[in-house]
Amino acid sequence: MGIATGSVALRRSALYAQTGVRLTPLNDELALITGAGANLLVHRADDDGLLLVDSGVARENGGIHFVLKNYLAAPVVYLINTHWHPRHTGGNPNFGNGGAEIIAHVNCLKRLSASQHLTFPDQFVEPLPPEGLPKRTFVDSGELRHGSDIVQYKHLPPAHTDGDIVVRFANANVYHCGDLFYNRIYPYIDYGSGGSAEGMIASAARILNEADARTTLIPGHGTVGVKAELQAFHDMLADVTEKIDTMLRQGNPLDRIQAARPTARYEEAWGNGRLSGGEFVRLLYSGKIRQASAKEPLKAL
Repeated sequence: MGIATGSVALRRSALYAQTGVRLTPLNDELALITGAGANLLVHRADDDGLLLVDSGVARENGGIHFVLKNYLAAPVVYLINTHWHPRHTGGNPNFGNGGAEIIAHVNCLKRLSASQHLTFPDQFVEPLPPEGLPKRTFVDSGELRHGSDIVQYKHLPPAHTDGDIVVRFANANVYHCGDLFYNRIYPYIDYGSGGSAEGMIASAARILNEADARTTLIPGHGTVGVKAELQAFHDMLADVTEKIDTMLRQGNPLDRIQAARPTARYEEAWGNGRLSGGEFVRLLYSGKIRQASAKEPLKAL
């Protein structure tokens, strides 16, 4: 499914010019919101209001609400969080105050309810107020009907964090992958929240098994993708991880691993995001040292 070109859908597009928050229709019922800290997905149902996947960073609340109002003058009834990070949950209190039912994995609720530490950037994150916390949680999976579509949400084993989910719009054949998929930019893996490179690789493989050539894949960051682009993400991450694992087993320190440039073949295509190749290698190295110090063996791919 490509970006909609019909006049009905195009009339619903919107831009909040003050910050660059933009809503772009994907079809007559689904639209992508960019410029909000992460990629948000909104589903419209004239009789059932709006369903939103992720709420963006808190400072972009105004822009997000502007483009949603332009899209459909109706409340957000459901808000699904793909994981706990502030770029995906910062707007939760605002939408919770507006009456939205917030849905997330149990580990997402746990982390949103207590202070957390992010290693990149190095910052402490305060818990959300009660109105921003998920009220409906699950362990494995769940689903709901919204308008003409069935919305299915499923937890995948620890990968980016320990509370990652994918959200599937079954009839539209659209997946919001959260931060389990970064399209053409190096991913951040939150080892402090239970994440791992091996988990990211395994989760990408699971989504690939469910997707087909017509599936639209919404990454947490980066441009809208298709199965071939998720495959490229999987293969890049598996290759770089294997190279770092090999050098770690040989006893190489970080500076020597970085000097070997395990990301060299990917720099042009993947090095244009928040992490450079060298920073990405440092992230993986530090995470694997953390795993080893916790007596978790390094896993060969």
